[in-house]
This record gives sequence, C-alpha cells and structure tokens, in this order.
Amino acid sequence: MAAYRISIPLGMEAKHAIEELSKATGASFGSTAGSFLDELAPSILRLAEAYREAKLDPGKAVKLVDSLAEESIQSLREEQHKLNLEVSK
Repeated sequence: MAAYRISIPLGMEAKHAIEELSKATGASFGSTAGSFLDELAPSILRLAEAYREAKLDPGKAVKLVDSLAEESIQSLREEQHKLNLEVSK
C-alpha cells in the first residue's frame, strides 16, 4: 500500500491522545496516527455517504449513522476483549 504524507492540523486533545497511544504501543506518532486513520477509513466513507443521503433522504441517513454507531460499539468491545486477554496472560 502506498503511504501518503500530509500535514493535518490537530487540536491539543487529539495530539495528546495520539501521543499516548503511540507511547503505549511503542510506535511512532506518525505511524500511530496513520494506522488509526487507515482503520477508520471505511467508517469515514460511510459517514460521507450519510451526509450525502441527509440531503436526499434524512431517514436513510439516520439509519446509516445508527449503523456506524453500532459498528463502533462492536469495535470497542473487540478491543476491550483483546486487552482483557493481554492482561490475563
């Protein structure tokens, strides 16, 4: 996969969060931020679709956003499970 280098303005909270995740994982700041964004790409695309749909069919847009929320919850549960497994080793 090709890597693209871009400059992204971050708020202090986002910068701090990426720094903390970077320290916790031992990865560089850029690698951590890039990996996080790569993982979010499908959700970002669906959110873009929801914005487009909101103009045409608000009901469908609400369903898309609800679906994204459910997927996010499931993803967090999976991460929690992975961490629990690590802690119990």
